[in-house]
Amino acid sequence: MSHEIKRIALCIGSLQRGGAERVMVNLAERFATEGVAVTLISTFRVQDEYPLPQGVTRVISGLTPEEEAFSGGPALAARTIGRPVNTLRRIRKLRRLIREAAPELVLSFIGKTNVMSLLAAGPLHIPVAVSVRADPSMEYPTRFSGWLANLLFPKAAAVILQTEEAKEAFSPAVRKRVVILPNALRPAFLARKVCAESERVPLIVSVGRLDANKNHALLLRAFAAAGSRCTDQETSPLRNYRILICGEGEERAKLEALARELGIADRVELPGNVPDVAERIGRARIFVLCSYQEGMPNALLEAMSLGLACISTDCPCGGPRTLIRERENGLLIPMPPEESRIHMPQPRMEEVLAGALFELAADDGLRRRLSEEALSVRDTYAPDAVFAAWKKVLTDAVHTGGGNTGYG
Repeated sequence: MSHEIKRIALCIGSLQRGGAERVMVNLAERFATEGVAVTLISTFRVQDEYPLPQGVTRVISGLTPEEEAFSGGPALAARTIGRPVNTLRRIRKLRRLIREAAPELVLSFIGKTNVMSLLAAGPLHIPVAVSVRADPSMEYPTRFSGWLANLLFPKAAAVILQTEEAKEAFSPAVRKRVVILPNALRPAFLARKVCAESERVPLIVSVGRLDANKNHALLLRAFAAAGSRCTDQETSPLRNYRILICGEGEERAKLEALARELGIADRVELPGNVPDVAERIGRARIFVLCSYQEGMPNALLEAMSLGLACISTDCPCGGPRTLIRERENGLLIPMPPEESRIHMPQPRMEEVLAGALFELAADDGLRRRLSEEALSVRDTYAPDAVFAAWKKVLTDAVHTGGGNTGYG
């Protein structure tokens, strides 16, 4: 038995432009459209955020300087006493905001926010569904944080993951709560007409934050290596190709310097965050994802929906492997253990990716076949179907209440 949700609270760190934040904004918009009272509680605000959907109320749970213990006081006191005191104050403030929102269910995304939401809502006897959006080892990287997740997650009404592989990071008690739910395609991508192969331009694209995990440097190195495979550059299948990477982040300067070092700066464009991703990448021939870790990568899913021939690292926790069937609808780049850590040399991955880029640029038939097969994601991950799955899990969670009998 389940019933329609009337009020829901969504908890997340911020609405910065990332995959998890986009999924939460999409869910908030869908619930609000259906007449649900949605309160979005974020820990803080950042400058470049997704816009808040119409009809959604937003509140901030982070402490103001006036609310923090020992703010402006002795540094030693702030470290030794202030941190635990502030943690308790954050939990209490979050609890107050949840109480004021009076939701039937709390849905929390990502790492520490999941822990805080369970601790805050426990005494209120409000069911909490938590969702791990990336590789669990990335969201809970320390022994203590992993222990805390395994302690608290059995109290959740549902533990929502994106891949079966992610379940293995948790205890048997947590696995009993796990539900696998995918991401949905954005309507903007479904609304865009798929470009015919004959109309595509020689462009290799990637979309994602310019940070170490996204590993865009691998794409630049592989592109330069692939371009040098022909001694006669006039006959190289990559001679007219360019690279476009949409996203912004702290690695921009390093990527620009690397492009200059490799002699490809005039063929690489970094436009930053763009509002019209579907328009910018829709006519490209090839999409590449080089991440070290991913949950269900929205950027890869969206590129496939536009009919791009896609290449991705076969990274944990299995999201790309869930989407790509090797050489049927895309290509996967194996990650040798010694090359699967951030900042480690990646000569074998670079070589394999360079070969994949060269092959797709040279083989029109393979590129066309991968493109056509990739389009099946338009049905599998259609927004209505995916939202219906999320809605069923969350409405069932309201009825069952999970095991949340109270912490804190």
